[in-house]
Amino acid sequence: MDDLEEQLEVLRLQLEQSMAQTTEAQQEKAAAESEWQAQKLHLEQELARSHQLEPAAAAPQRIYVQRERRMPKLGGRPQKPEDPDVDDWTSDMENHLQASPLSDREGLDFVMDHLTGPAGQEVRFREPRTAMEALQIVRHVFGDVDTMGAAQEAFYTRIQQPGETLLDYSLALVKLFSKLSKRQPSLSPLRNETLKGRFASGVRDVSLQREMRRLEFDDSRMSFWAFRDRAVSWIGEVPKKMATHDAMSTTVGRDPENATILKKLDAQQHQLQHMQEMLTKQQQQLEGVRSSRSWESRRSVKRGYNAEGKRVCYVCGAVDHISPNCPKKVSAGKPGN
Repeated sequence: MDDLEEQLEVLRLQLEQSMAQTTEAQQEKAAAESEWQAQKLHLEQELARSHQLEPAAAAPQRIYVQRERRMPKLGGRPQKPEDPDVDDWTSDMENHLQASPLSDREGLDFVMDHLTGPAGQEVRFREPRTAMEALQIVRHVFGDVDTMGAAQEAFYTRIQQPGETLLDYSLALVKLFSKLSKRQPSLSPLRNETLKGRFASGVRDVSLQREMRRLEFDDSRMSFWAFRDRAVSWIGEVPKKMATHDAMSTTVGRDPENATILKKLDAQQHQLQHMQEMLTKQQQQLEGVRSSRSWESRRSVKRGYNAEGKRVCYVCGAVDHISPNCPKKVSAGKPGN
């Protein structure tokens, strides 16, 4: 009996141990399956990503290389009209260097390659270490040396020259103002108003001056470039020549506001013509009155008397005797004469 119970106990223990091993095996299997599913999902994601990258990888890659800008060479202060301005040249060179991926040495070599004559010698002898130092030397030695007064006089006395278009005149004003504002920074906030005022006062056409001043007063917020473009549209200019009145009327008549201005100009022109005709008639009347008075004065003089009422000689015209006593008549009647 006791042996049977011991065998049953052993079998029970073996069963429990077998069940525990089975449970552990099931847990390991579940963990393995879970890990396998995770690896499978990861592989599927990697495979899908590789398929997405294949078209981009297969497409040819384009490399954009910045086109090298052609810069004029500078030899010093401009001597001819085609020579570059020093301030403009240095500003363009600075912009080019900032946009180019050049080292300090490469930038300096680029600047030196575009310097000739006295400018190249000056910079070479001073041995700058960077391109910016070289440009500072060029600007200091060969730049504009005008004083504040000279810059102000150049801007405020600049008027439109004969044969100069409004476009060229406006660009010349902007360039002069840029030089002036460098010496007088307080003018920079007033750039728009200053340019419009100088442009309106400097154009050659008197009627356009009047209309531009009116526009400047009516629309003070208008930019200088819109202000300039309005003048160009009004005048309808052609290159190198100011437009005639007929050409201007063709362009101006397209806009109702401009048509009103044209009507005013036509009315003023007719008024001037009428005044000229009246002056001509008055001049003719004055000449007629003068000639009539001269003829009447000649008629009022009695024969044998001068304008003062004194008797005159019929023979010689003298006032100290009459014709019977004229010495010339007596001498002419003597024999041998």
